[in-house]
Amino acid sequence: MSSDLEQKIAADITCSICLEIFSRPLTLVPCLHSYCKHCLELYVKNFADNNGCFPCPECRIQITLPSEGIEGLTHNHTLQSILDNWFLHNKGKAEIEQQVPEAEVNKNEYVDLSSYTVVDMDEESQLEKNEHTKKQQHFNTDTNKTSQISSNEPTQLPNLPNLHACNASLPPLPCIPSAPFPQYNLYPYIRDNDSNDLNYQTYSPQKDFCTEGLLVKFGQYSRHVNEFQKPYGIAINRAGHICVSDLKGGRILIFSPTGIFLNKLLPSCDIYDVAILPNQNILTSVAKADKAILHIYNMNSHLISQYTGLHFQYARPSGVAVNKYGYAIVTSLENDCVYVFTEEGKLSLKFGWKGSGNDHFNRPYFVTTNDKLQIIVSDCGNNCIKVFSSDGKFKCKYGKKGKDKGMLFKPMGVCTDRNNNIIVADYGNYRVQAFSPKGRSLGFPVYDTFRIGKDVSPINVAINRHNNVVVLLTGEKFAEVRVYEWNPEV
Repeated sequence: MSSDLEQKIAADITCSICLEIFSRPLTLVPCLHSYCKHCLELYVKNFADNNGCFPCPECRIQITLPSEGIEGLTHNHTLQSILDNWFLHNKGKAEIEQQVPEAEVNKNEYVDLSSYTVVDMDEESQLEKNEHTKKQQHFNTDTNKTSQISSNEPTQLPNLPNLHACNASLPPLPCIPSAPFPQYNLYPYIRDNDSNDLNYQTYSPQKDFCTEGLLVKFGQYSRHVNEFQKPYGIAINRAGHICVSDLKGGRILIFSPTGIFLNKLLPSCDIYDVAILPNQNILTSVAKADKAILHIYNMNSHLISQYTGLHFQYARPSGVAVNKYGYAIVTSLENDCVYVFTEEGKLSLKFGWKGSGNDHFNRPYFVTTNDKLQIIVSDCGNNCIKVFSSDGKFKCKYGKKGKDKGMLFKPMGVCTDRNNNIIVADYGNYRVQAFSPKGRSLGFPVYDTFRIGKDVSPINVAINRHNNVVVLLTGEKFAEVRVYEWNPEV
C-alpha cells in the first residue's frame, strides 16, 4: 500500500476528538459522525444537559442520548472491520487502545501528546496521587541529588534548534509544585474610577449569554486538576490542542479541540503566557526562575532549555509569541519594552520604553506576530494596538480609549488569523474586537461578556486551524474557554 493511500485512509479513520485512530467507534444518529467510545463518554459527561442532549462535536446537531446511555449508541461495525484490517496491515506499528503505564514513561524523553490515551478524571487523579507519593518519598530521602539539564541529550531534543540551555542543576521536584501567585497584579484593574466614563452596567445573569456563533465551551473556576484558578495565556498547537496557562494553579493545561482534558504540565516557577515552537514544544514566559525569562518544556513537563541573563531577573515578563522562523518575542511589564530572541536563545533586539509616543509602551501585556514577521503589541495603558517591523521600527497603531467601534479600553491578548486580521481581547470593553491589516474595525466576535457573570471579560484570544476565535474568559470566581465561529464584516 502506498504511503499516500495510507495517509488518506488514516485520516478517514481518525477520531476528531482525540485525533487518534478510532478505538471502539460509536456513531451518532442522525448525523452519522463517529467517535471513540471513551472520547464520547468524556464528551457527554462534560456537555450533555439534564435531558441527555448534547451537540455533535463536528456538525453541532443536537443528539439525544438513548436510555441505555453510551452503550445504547450505534456500534459502527463496518468501521471496526476497516480498523481491524488496518491494524493487521500495520502490525507492530499500532495497537488498539494502547496504554502507556505512567511508571514506564522516561521523564527525560520527549513524549508527544498524541502518545497519551485520554483517561477518566478519577483515574487521572489516582495516577497523579500515586506518582506524587513516589516522588515525595524520593525527594525526602535524598534532597541532595540533582538532575542536570543539558541540551546535549539527544532523546530530549528531537529536531530541536541548538537552544541556549541552562547550565545549573535543579533538585528533583515534587509532583505538584507550590508556585505562589505573583506579588504584582498582572490583570489590569478596570473596575476603578476611569471605567465610569464608559457607562457600563452590571448584570446578574439569568441564562447563558454571548452564545451567538458559540461552538463549544469548557473549563470552569476550580482547583480541580483540569480546571482554572487564574488563567492567563492561551496557545494552539499544530494538532489543534489548546494550551492554557494557569497563573495561580502554577500549571499549563492541555485540551483537545473540543475541550476534552488531555494533559497537564507542572513547571517549577511562576508561569505567564504560552506559545508553541515550530517543533511543537511549549514556550512560556516565567518569573522567580533565577535569571530566566523564558522556559521551554516538552509535553512531559520536562524543562528542556531556558533563556537567561542578569538583566532579565526583574523584567516581569508577560506576553510571548513565536514567529515562523522560531524567534521568540516577549514583553516586559517592568521595563515597558519588547525583547526578541533568536532560535538559539540569544537576545537579538530590544525596543520600546515607558511613555505614550509611537515608540513607547505603558504596560505591554501581550504580543503576537503575522506572516510578514511584524510584531503586534497590545499597549494596555495607552489603549491601543501597535504594529512594528521585525527590526522594531514603528509602523502603525489601531484604536484609542473609548467604547465605540474601532476604539479600545485596556486591550489584553492579541492574535492574528490566516488573513492577517488582528483579533484583540478588548478587556475593558468586555468584548473581542477584530481589525483588518489596515486598521479597519471588522466587528466583534463576542461582546457584552459582563452579562455572563460578574466582571467576566476576555483576557486572551487565539485562532484555531479552522479560523475560529478561541476566547479565554475570566471574572470574579469565573474562568472558561469558548470557541466562536466568526466571519469578519465585509
